[in-house]
Amino acid sequence: MKHEFNICDQEAIEKATDLVNDEIKKFLIVQRLMPTFEGEMNERVQKYVDGCKTWISGNHDWGFQSYRYKFKQRFKK
Repeated sequence: MKHEFNICDQEAIEKATDLVNDEIKKFLIVQRLMPTFEGEMNERVQKYVDGCKTWISGNHDWGFQSYRYKFKQRFKK
């Protein structure tokens, strides 16, 4: 984003954060408005939604643990 939009690091971080937050808000709205299905279909849909939530939280956790995103530590030398 920094290079694509010709912005500083902090602006790129804020832009990326806003983008992710907007997508998560959309996901939560869709989840809340999702209808209940009959029988096995409801279980399958719920499993899929739960899988998406697990992926989102796993990606978030990985980002905090990954050296790639520890900006201050990378450039402290």
